[in-house]
Order: sequence, then structure tokens, then C-alpha cells
Amino acid sequence: MSKKLIIILILTAAVLISAFFLWNWVNQASTDFADQKAEKRYHCTQLLTQISQDTASFNQLKQKLVAVEGHIKKITREDSSLTIEMGDTNAMSSIIFQIDKRHLSSFQSCKEGDSTCIKGIVTAFTQDLELGLGNTLEMNFCSLEK
Repeated sequence: MSKKLIIILILTAAVLISAFFLWNWVNQASTDFADQKAEKRYHCTQLLTQISQDTASFNQLKQKLVAVEGHIKKITREDSSLTIEMGDTNAMSSIIFQIDKRHLSSFQSCKEGDSTCIKGIVTAFTQDLELGLGNTLEMNFCSLEK
């Protein structure tokens, strides 16, 4: 075989092997936090007040598993996703929970106004200082606290 053909075969094999490992890395399963114990537990209004007054509190909670109890303010169901908003109905601030797809069925009976406890990973905090629209805390990989 010519050197050119050998080089092409080696490069093709390297690309295929790289693509295989990249595919496996991209499609790896995410951690299911439903059976893990929450590091902290808060009431919804307590958590929103604490983070609004002291943004360093958010940095301590970021990427931590936290359980939050309170009343469901709004439920948004789409094709294969569920978002729950928790907070005081009289306040603009709220906590947004992106429900883990593996646990959608456990939220079937939930409705607006229900009191519940949801745990998930704290991912983002948006503080509104100018428009008065309220602060928003976002949590992902959420499930019901058992």
C-alpha cells in the first residue's frame, strides 16, 4: 500500500474513534438527585429574602442540592417538560424549578396553590434592582422531596 493510503486510513480511524468518544461523552446520563439528601432546607420566602439581602448567600448555595418548601404559584406543562414557580402570590419574586424528566409523573397531582417541598440544584439568580419585577432563583434537576 502507498503511504498516502495508510495515512488516510489512520486519520479516518482516528476521526471515527474520536467521534465515538465524543458521542458517549455528550450523551452520558445526568445524575439523579431524587434519592440524595438535600444539603440545606428552606421555606420559599425565607430563601428569597436571604438571597436578596445578601447575594453572597447565593454563591454559597450555587451548585448545591437544596430543598425548598412553599406554595405553588404557577405550573407550566409543555410537551416533555414541566416548570413550577413557587413564591408568594402577592410578591413578584419567585423560585423557578425545572423538573427532572425522570420525575414528571410524581408531579401529576400537583396544582397551583398546593403546598409542597421540591429539591434541586441551585443554578442561577437574577436580581432586579431597577424595574421592580422581582428576583428570580432558578433550580434544575428537581424532584419532590420525600
